[in-house]
Parts: sequence; C-alpha cells; structure tokens
Amino acid sequence: MIALKLFHAIGVIWIATFVFPVDAVSVEDSDDFFLVGTGIYDITGPIADINFMGYAMPQQTGHGLHLRLRSRAFVTSEAATNSTDTTICFVSADIGMGSDLLTFRVVERLDKLLSERKNLCKIENLSISGTHTHSGPAGFLQYVLYQFTSLGFVKETFNTFVEGEGNSFFYVPTNILHFF
Repeated sequence: MIALKLFHAIGVIWIATFVFPVDAVSVEDSDDFFLVGTGIYDITGPIADINFMGYAMPQQTGHGLHLRLRSRAFVTSEAATNSTDTTICFVSADIGMGSDLLTFRVVERLDKLLSERKNLCKIENLSISGTHTHSGPAGFLQYVLYQFTSLGFVKETFNTFVEGEGNSFFYVPTNILHFF
C-alpha cells in the first residue's frame, strides 16, 4: 500500500512540476487534497583521497570536486488527516544506494531536527533511494563486501550523508504546496 501511495506522490510531484502552474490550485475548493513538500541539501562529503562507490577498484579515488552531490526530499500527506499514517517520505540522494543503517540513522536525525513534527518520517514510511552514481564517496554502507572494496567504513562520509538527508527534510515545511 505504501508503494502505491509513493508512486502516486511521485506522479503528483511530476504533474505539479511540469504541467500545472502553482496558482491553479485553490485550497478553498475542497478538503480532499494532498500536501506535497520538497527540500534539497548538499551531501558532498569528503572530496579528496577517498575511494569512489561502485567499481570495486581501490585505485579509483577522488582528487577534488567536479559536481556537488545533493539530497532531495519529498513528503506527501493527505491534508484531511495530516497524520503520519498517511505520510510518505522519499529521498533521492546522489549516492550509490541506500541501506538499512543509513535509513535508521536518518530517522534518528529527523526526530532531533523536527522536534515539532516528531515521527513525521519513520522506518515504515521512509524510502532512501540512491541515484546510483559511481562518482560519489564510498565507505558508508555497513555490508562487509562494500567495506572491503571501498577500503573500510568512512565515518565522515556516513555522517555527511545522514546530516544532509536529514537537513533536506528540514526545509520541507517551507516548500509545501496543495494538490487535488
């Protein structure tokens, strides 16, 4: 059910972004609408002498900055209830992929960051998706195979991803639109 709501939310965001102007929506016309919020934050992390994610080649290391990595947060909720049961939180981050550990830590970070909306994003309604870039830093996954090929766990990279993905949700309340 959550996957269906997530696909609907992404469709609403796409339509809202590319088809309808923002002023075409009137909140007074109906109580049956969605709240959709977005946020973005820099998650670049370390840029030199780090191993890149994905190719399993220890000699593939960073030597500086070409493009910044971003975390893009999307939250959708049914406005009539505005409860966490009807809320979907989705992150698209410029990283290789998400992981269980990353999701757990982002939820913990959000509980501290969004004290007035505690439990907005929970394990049950948060999806962290990576853009599958091979140009971002490695060493943020807890799985042994990835740690072996990326020369170990890199706490600085992991903490930057957690902080950045959490902060992308911090800006969602300032970017909320209403959609039918």
